[in-house]
Amino acid sequence: MNDARKICGVQEAAAAKARVGDRIRITRVPRSVMDMPAATRDGEEGTRTAFTDVIGTKRSYRVAELHPTLRRPMLNFIARTASGKRISHTLEVDEGCYEVAPRRGGSSAVEIRKSSGLLRKCPPSRGRGCV
Repeated sequence: MNDARKICGVQEAAAAKARVGDRIRITRVPRSVMDMPAATRDGEEGTRTAFTDVIGTKRSYRVAELHPTLRRPMLNFIARTASGKRISHTLEVDEGCYEVAPRRGGSSAVEIRKSSGLLRKCPPSRGRGCV
C-alpha cells in the first residue's frame, strides 16, 4: 500500500467536527505522526504502528476527549502486541484524517417491545418481574 496516499496533511479539507462521545473512523495516518522522531513513531509500541492497526481494523472508535487548545478528537484504547503485551494508547487525530461514523438509527429495545405488544402493565398482585 502506498504510504503517501494514507498520510493526511493539515491543508486538506476537514471532515465533520467530532464531539466527545461521537464514534469516528480513522481513515489516514496524520502528518504530525510522520514528522515524529523515528524512535517514537516506529516499532511495536510506536504511534505509527497504532494508527496503522486502527486503520486496518476499519472499525469506529469513541472520542474520549478533545484536545484543550486544538479541539482535535483524542481516542483511548488498549492494543495487544505480537508478544502478547498490552499497551494503552491515547491518539490525537488531525483534521481531515477521520470521518464521523453514522449514528445507529435503530429503535431501543423498549420501543420494539411496545410496538410489538410485548410490553404490558403488571397487575398489582403480580409484583415485580412482569414486563
